[in-house]
Amino acid sequence: MGIDLVTLIAQIINLVVLIWLMKKFLYQPVLKMISERQALIDEQINQAHKARQQALLQEAQYTKKVADFDAQRTQMLSEARKEVESFKEKLLAESKQAISYSRKNWQTELEQEKQSFDTALQASIVKNFKLFASDALKDMADMELTVLVLDKFKQKIEQMTASVRKQLSENIAQAGHVVIVTDTKLDNKIKSDLKSFLISALNIDKATKFSFKEDENLICGIQLQAGEHQTSWNLQNYLENFENNMDVAFNELLHQGA
Repeated sequence: MGIDLVTLIAQIINLVVLIWLMKKFLYQPVLKMISERQALIDEQINQAHKARQQALLQEAQYTKKVADFDAQRTQMLSEARKEVESFKEKLLAESKQAISYSRKNWQTELEQEKQSFDTALQASIVKNFKLFASDALKDMADMELTVLVLDKFKQKIEQMTASVRKQLSENIAQAGHVVIVTDTKLDNKIKSDLKSFLISALNIDKATKFSFKEDENLICGIQLQAGEHQTSWNLQNYLENFENNMDVAFNELLHQGA
């Protein structure tokens, strides 16, 4: 049986055409679809990896911010406690000195008067003593402690952390107006010094308006107001404790004299 050359050639041509058709219309589209699918999968994997990296970065930033906040809070609380203790010790020392001085003077006077004055007069003396002690403490605060509070106020501003000072400066810049409230009227030199200090320490605009007010309730106190922001230092509580301690000490002295 012989090989038909024409048939063989025709079969070869058919096979080549079939292979070409399969490559063009079947194999290449399948390869393209597989390639596109692989590219999509790779893109999704890359996006997931980027998202994970971003989440890790945000977590690290959040952890650092929390740690920084805790450190600042601890530092500020520690500084506040030290300031309060310092004021407390100074005020207690001055209170003891004032009570000791008043006790000696009034004890002598009570000894001289107790033989000739009745119970009603002694009650009047007690009342007048309380008024005298209250006025004396207020006068002392006006002359001495106001200056001390202003110095402590400046130290407090200087010891503020950079972020706290920046926030205060931004509040002042936004308000455009600073109100300083004290328990006594400040002279022009102290006002000028305080204004220059705040402009320099907080790096605020020299054109910022400053107002100074008095509030008798702020005994040995100072208050800074800028818009809704308010910062204050007040020794009113210490003075109330001083008055109570003085009343107890004088009542004991009166009973001893009787």
